[in-house]
Amino acid sequence: FVAYNPTPQTTPPRNRPYVIPGLIEDVPIFRVAVKLAEIPRTVTAGNESTVLHWHADSIEATIEDIHEVLVLDY
Repeated sequence: FVAYNPTPQTTPPRNRPYVIPGLIEDVPIFRVAVKLAEIPRTVTAGNESTVLHWHADSIEATIEDIHEVLVLDY
């Protein structure tokens, strides 16, 4: 998963530089719910800060980073 949250800009769009993105001051937090066709044996997250709630055929995760990988082992 990749989080995207447009950062606030103080410069009007017509005068804004095209190559310098705004700075992200806080790490984004987002939630995801995934419905699965089959029940996996294990589910793990790449980041230790990610909170997983695993139900039989669905996974809910609270991700506190810009990037995250969920590994489903069938």
